[in-house]
Amino acid sequence: MKRMAQELLYPTVLKSPGPWLIGTKDLLALDEIFEQIIGNAAASEGGLSLKIFLPKERELKTSSFKEAMSHVGSQDEIAAGFRYELKTKSNYASVQLVPLTKGERDKDEVGPQLEIRVSPQGSPASQEIMGLLKAWFADVQPPRWKRWLLSFRSAARGVAVLVVILGSLILFSTTPAPGDYKETYKQQARELLKNGINPQNQAKAMELILALESDFIPQGATAKHSPRSFVLFFVIVFLLAVISVTPSTCLGIWKGKQRLPMWDLWFKVVNPYAMGSLIFSRWFWPQIVSAVGHALRPSP
Repeated sequence: MKRMAQELLYPTVLKSPGPWLIGTKDLLALDEIFEQIIGNAAASEGGLSLKIFLPKERELKTSSFKEAMSHVGSQDEIAAGFRYELKTKSNYASVQLVPLTKGERDKDEVGPQLEIRVSPQGSPASQEIMGLLKAWFADVQPPRWKRWLLSFRSAARGVAVLVVILGSLILFSTTPAPGDYKETYKQQARELLKNGINPQNQAKAMELILALESDFIPQGATAKHSPRSFVLFFVIVFLLAVISVTPSTCLGIWKGKQRLPMWDLWFKVVNPYAMGSLIFSRWFWPQIVSAVGHALRPSP
């Protein structure tokens, strides 16, 4: 029985979700990688093709990002994705970021995935090409917290609508709730207890007890909401709105070059590590220091 030669095959397909904010420098770096691969093959064997997807289901066909950047008719366009393909006599490679179809967008799918594909799998040349493309991929891949933020985008939009509707009905309603007056009754009861119960205020004490037990609302009363409730409402709506506008794709070409700095700044502002550090340093840390200081303070 003839034994089959053993061969270790490495994956030559790589796919990952965004958000994909790919700058001009990284797009040109991909040009250089493909040109390097073509340069290692015979001129007659290689070929490059680049298809850039535009809004309204339009496409621009060219051979490189460098060439596309000088295309006069596309200077006011926003690129929605691309498919970059390389073909030689013995290898095929592609890097693609294909926009979602209308059906996928209607299902609230997370933005398009960046995919790298090289074939044939067992070829040493394919492994070399895959190594170059994986190094480029590692430079442009977003950190995990950005991917989590994008994955919550659709859910945040639905929750934001629900919070706005319910919060508005509660906070801007003129109809009082029983809880609006409980604190007032409790405060009056504390004053009575502080001053002591006597024959003159026994009727008032009984009235407060009945009001608290029955959730009584005075006639003609209007709703009362603390300023803290409004602050909490607007903070929650703001945070949900921020997550709802998380971008999925922005390429540093044409008008996308102007949007990239804005989105980079946006991600710096919503960085959960920075926000968590700010909250911890401004609120939790002083509380901890105060508690420790109080515990270590010698008793008189």
